[in-house]
Amino acid sequence: MHIVKIVVYQKYLILEIEGLFVIISMVIGTWTGKKIIEKMPQKTFVTFVTLLLIGMGLELIIGS
Repeated sequence: MHIVKIVVYQKYLILEIEGLFVIISMVIGTWTGKKIIEKMPQKTFVTFVTLLLIGMGLELIIGS
């Protein structure tokens, strides 16, 4: 999955220092998220995602 993202970023961005930081951040973020989700109970995860989606929906409604 990361290889596809790297190819896309390389095509649309000039992979200099900024691109390198994007790739490193992407890998670290994916690894960290996976570790958190593995330890989180499924019910907690579903509740968290539901609240997050409700919050984003409210922001779209109120912010526009």
